[in-house]
Amino acid sequence: MTNWNGENDFALFKKSAPINNQAIWCSFYRLHEDKIQVKKEAVAVEKLKTIIKATFKLSNQKGFSLMSLRDLSQATDMSMGSLYNYIGSKN
Repeated sequence: MTNWNGENDFALFKKSAPINNQAIWCSFYRLHEDKIQVKKEAVAVEKLKTIIKATFKLSNQKGFSLMSLRDLSQATDMSMGSLYNYIGSKN
């Protein structure tokens, strides 16, 4: 890992902060780990990806306020009970 000296150099910044797609999802899981009932990180991260991507897709299609947990269940191919292991409520 390279040290970034604060210069306006995106290439140098990228070398100093190796952020990738998987690291972001893992960080999201760790940030909310206390609220998620699934404790196997690899499993939870993959399901969270599916849930969040489907949430954004449904929100764009019908609006977040009109989206239901049943819609999310159908879009993710997960049971409503399984969804509750990852999210406590729509809020």
